[in-house]
Amino acid sequence: MRLPRWRTHALAIYLFLAENNPSPRHEPIKPCKSVCERARQGCEPILIKYRHAWPESLACDELPVYDRGVCISPEAIVTADGADFPMDSSNGNCRGTSSERCKCKPVRATQKTYFRNNYNYVIRAKVKEIKTKCHDVTVVIEVKEILKASLVNIPRDTVNLYTSSGCLCPPLSVNEEYVIMGYEDEERARLLLVEGSIAEKWKDRLGKKVKRWDMKLRHLGLNKSDSSHSDSTQSQKSGRNANPRQARN
Repeated sequence: MRLPRWRTHALAIYLFLAENNPSPRHEPIKPCKSVCERARQGCEPILIKYRHAWPESLACDELPVYDRGVCISPEAIVTADGADFPMDSSNGNCRGTSSERCKCKPVRATQKTYFRNNYNYVIRAKVKEIKTKCHDVTVVIEVKEILKASLVNIPRDTVNLYTSSGCLCPPLSVNEEYVIMGYEDEERARLLLVEGSIAEKWKDRLGKKVKRWDMKLRHLGLNKSDSSHSDSTQSQKSGRNANPRQARN
């Protein structure tokens, strides 16, 4: 599986190494809880996109906090290229990231893309605020219209979109209205805006197109289901009617 953020990949590798680090102690030194949480926030949305859950073996709940126990934070790992991003040694949180490193791959709203990506939600929304905290960007939106919803309840109210990344992809601007297509984190009841998501300036014409695409997608799904049921029924009938002489013998 290709992770869309090199920083996410680095955190995941670090977490694996920290859990399996060689140590003269009887038990290995565990990673700090904040490091595990950052790795999960960055990687879990992508795992969810590909129908995988965060491994129970990498649960963050029981890991030590930096100032209350012995644990490893990324500044303890020295590489020739230096750290991926600056760290605050007091709590294991980064002081900031460079937005210049963010390169968003554009994804246009087309019927082909809509069918292929099978988004969990599609909404019309106005961007109220973009919050940036270290490696994580959260977008506050006002939901104007729900074009498609799945398992996570979407209120016609102010809600958050979680990127779990220091990069806002697709890019958004405050006070603009968009049609937004993305995925969800059912376990934590979150709407996600991750790589592969779509955000295009709202136009009535685009909204109508999306509704048609969703109807087609639902129709295709129903046809496949009906076809599968019909094939199964026909197969059962063929099995009962084939070679009646052999059946009597």
